[in-house]
Amino acid sequence: MKKTVPGTEEDQKNDILFRTVFESSADALFIMEDDHFIECNSATLQIFKCKRKDIIGQTPYKFSPEYQPDGRSSKKAAIEKINAALAGEPQFFEWEHKRLDGELFPTEVRLNRFIINDRIMIQASVHDITKRKQIEKELITAKEKAVESDRLKSAFLANMSHEIRTPMNAIIGFSDLLNNPENTEEDIQFYIKTIQQRSEDLLSIINNILDISKIEAGQMPLNLQKTNLEDVIREVRHTAQITWIDSGVRTISFNTNLQLSPDHIIITTDPGKLKQILNNLLNNAFRHTEKGEIVLRCKPQDSKTLLFSVADTGCGIPTEKQAIIFERFRQVDDSLNKKHSGTGLGLSISKGLVELLGGTIWLESEPGKGTTFYFTVPANYGQKLPAFENS
Repeated sequence: MKKTVPGTEEDQKNDILFRTVFESSADALFIMEDDHFIECNSATLQIFKCKRKDIIGQTPYKFSPEYQPDGRSSKKAAIEKINAALAGEPQFFEWEHKRLDGELFPTEVRLNRFIINDRIMIQASVHDITKRKQIEKELITAKEKAVESDRLKSAFLANMSHEIRTPMNAIIGFSDLLNNPENTEEDIQFYIKTIQQRSEDLLSIINNILDISKIEAGQMPLNLQKTNLEDVIREVRHTAQITWIDSGVRTISFNTNLQLSPDHIIITTDPGKLKQILNNLLNNAFRHTEKGEIVLRCKPQDSKTLLFSVADTGCGIPTEKQAIIFERFRQVDDSLNKKHSGTGLGLSISKGLVELLGGTIWLESEPGKGTTFYFTVPANYGQKLPAFENS
């Protein structure tokens, strides 16, 4: 290699070439000697949000937090890396740096030793990897969601298989019993009633699956019409009464409270969807309440909105489960040996129907003390509004 004489034209050209390369880098470049910086490029000032005077003469520890994310002392770890580089071992590692304003950001660092006129120095290259880390984090989150979604679908399918087989086994079993010539008339009537009940259970499961599919596909139709709220509440109460109270499934108290003036009784909505929402919430309340009471309320929230609520004194919902209770396939307990039956679709369907009607749904719950589900729907008192024409 041809030696150059300091101060010569060739030396000046090399210096210009070095400075051009040094300044053209998008990464922060430092020259370090005796544990302090003696030079840096323009990218350094942008990346670390500082001026050149804030860099020159400073140690690298100024631009690191006290500890790295893995708990290591930044100063101790940096000294180890610098000493290794000074010993002739190039270093490449990830690091958390600190800008002059205190902001932390992830980087990749390269340390290389070089010698000029017997002076041992280190060139440090710092590459900001904030965007890459964000992408990695998003990929990890997406993977976790995919894994969780797969687990939920598997749990849902296993649960659904169990829920479908239960009424199917009853239908098949009691159908076979009907062929027994020794059956009494009382036996036959009992078998027929059981088959009818289990057939209704099976139909309800199938309808839920179809409903959630229609809601997710945006194909659930609306049938908006003038609706008498007293009639809706009366039908819903009757359904709950014969399903849960008169059948002996539950002996708890069930009450309704309609706080509406005569001007608020008639609204424009889809009565079928409204009844389906209320039935789902009541079935959920009865299923999880062993003692106490269940109360269905309805009152104006304001001049344009009705507020419904279904309150129970059941087992309640743990705080960590409340955020996911309306998601499809999600239940407080999704194991096959769970205490309460159900497909985990009722609340998800209710949320979809409430939003389809233009309202919102939420809950308040405390484990061991019960749960109250609230939802709103546009009232449209007295007459149909153009915005709610059937689609």
